[in-house]
Amino acid sequence: MTPTNPLNPVVIVKNNEAFANSRDVAEFFGKAHKNVIADIRNALEAFQAEISAQSYFIEASYERRTGFGVRLEPAYDMTKDGFTLLVMGYTGSRPCSSSSGTSKSSTGWKLN
Repeated sequence: MTPTNPLNPVVIVKNNEAFANSRDVAEFFGKAHKNVIADIRNALEAFQAEISAQSYFIEASYERRTGFGVRLEPAYDMTKDGFTLLVMGYTGSRPCSSSSGTSKSSTGWKLN
């Protein structure tokens, strides 16, 4: 897979908060969606003691056409901090921990 828009990843706004969807992240980074889901689940497992880390990733789903109809497939919506935590592994960076033990993002998302 190649990114469809390498300069502008997809960011959606829900209730005045910015989110990225795991399908869009997979497409942007040229990864299989099932591998992005596995990476998110690994992050959730690694940070299971962190309540704030659990709120970085919100379970979602999408409809996928099959030969006999439609099937619901897992996906995740993620906050800016969840996105940062996830993609640091894709870019070779490691998340920095604050004194509270949660990952902090220094990047801002611009909303149009």
